[in-house]
Amino acid sequence: MPLLLTVSTALGVIVLVAVLTDLVVTTLVPSGGAGPLSTRLSGLLWRTALVLHRRRGAHRALRAAGPLIVISIVVLWLVGLVAGWALVFGREGALVVSEGGDATPAFGKVYFAAATVLGRGATDFSPGADVWQVLEQIAAGTGVALVGLGIAYVIPIVNAVVQKREVASYIGSLGATPDEILVRAWDGESFGSLHLHFVALTPLLNRLAQNHLAYPVLHYFHSGERFTALGPSIVVLDETLSLAEEALLPEARLDPSSVRPCRAAVDGFLRSLTSVAVVSRAEPLPPPTISAYRDEDLPLRSDDEIRERYEALHDRRCLLAGFLEHDGWTTDETRSFEPPAWERSGGGPEG
Repeated sequence: MPLLLTVSTALGVIVLVAVLTDLVVTTLVPSGGAGPLSTRLSGLLWRTALVLHRRRGAHRALRAAGPLIVISIVVLWLVGLVAGWALVFGREGALVVSEGGDATPAFGKVYFAAATVLGRGATDFSPGADVWQVLEQIAAGTGVALVGLGIAYVIPIVNAVVQKREVASYIGSLGATPDEILVRAWDGESFGSLHLHFVALTPLLNRLAQNHLAYPVLHYFHSGERFTALGPSIVVLDETLSLAEEALLPEARLDPSSVRPCRAAVDGFLRSLTSVAVVSRAEPLPPPTISAYRDEDLPLRSDDEIRERYEALHDRRCLLAGFLEHDGWTTDETRSFEPPAWERSGGGPEG
C-alpha cells in the first residue's frame, strides 16, 4: 500500500493547490473575478435556480440563489481544505493514535484534518514524525487564512448588493420605461435637467461595474421587485441613452457630455458580464415604438434613419437581451411596474 498512500498524499497537494488558488484569486485579486472552482459552482447553482424560476414563474428561487451561492463557495473552500489535508496525512505513519501509537484509521485522518483546519485540535491523534508536525501547523494556518479571507470576501459583497439596489432604484425613479423617462422630461422645448441625472448616475455605474468585476457573485443577487432589480433597470437606461443619441434630432439631443460618459459607464458594466458567461441572444431587444414618441411631439429623425442607426447597435442589444434573460426577467417585465409606495404622476405610453 505505500505507493497508493504516496499517491494519496500527492493528490492531496493537488487538491490544496487548487482550493487555495481559487480562494486567493476570488478574494484578493480585484481584477481576477472569481477562481475557476467558484465560477463553475456559481454558474451551476444559478442555472438551477433559473430553471426553477422559469417553471414556477416566481422570483423566490432567484432571490435565494445569491446568499446560497456565497455560502456554497465558502463551504467549497472548507471542504476542499479538509479533503486535501486528509489526503496529505493519508500516508502510512503520518498520524498515530495518541494513546498507544497505533496507525490512524481513515476516518481519523479526516477528523484530524477537519479539527486542525477549524482550529479545534485533534487530541485523539497526533503526527507521527517531525515533518508531519510542521504540516499540521501549516494546515492550521490555512484554516486561519480561510476564516480571514472569507470574512473579507463576504462583507464587501453585502455593501455592494445595497449599492446595486440603489442604482436600480435611481434609474427606476426616473421612469419605468424609456418612454416614461423621455416623455416625462420633455417640456415641449427641451428635456430640462434630465442630463444631470445621467451625470449623477455615471460614477455610480462605474463603481457598480468595478464591484461586479471584483465580485462576479454579485450578478447572482436577484431582486424580485421590479423597482430595485438591476437587470431591467440597466436595459431601460441603455435604451433611453440609445434613443437620446440615435433617434432624437441633433437640435433636441441631450448634452453629449452627459450622455456619452453615462453610456461608457454602462459599457463597463456590460463588460463585467463575461465573468458570468452571459450569452448574447440571437434576437436583439424589440425595437422602440417610435410612433408613441411622435404622438408626444418629440423631435425625431425619420423612421428609416432611426432604423439604420439602430442596426449598428444590433450586437449590443443582443447582449442586453441575453443579460435580461440571465437575470431572470423578460422584455414585457421591463415595460411596466408598480411604484413601491407612492403613486406616479404623468408619464408616457407603456412600450
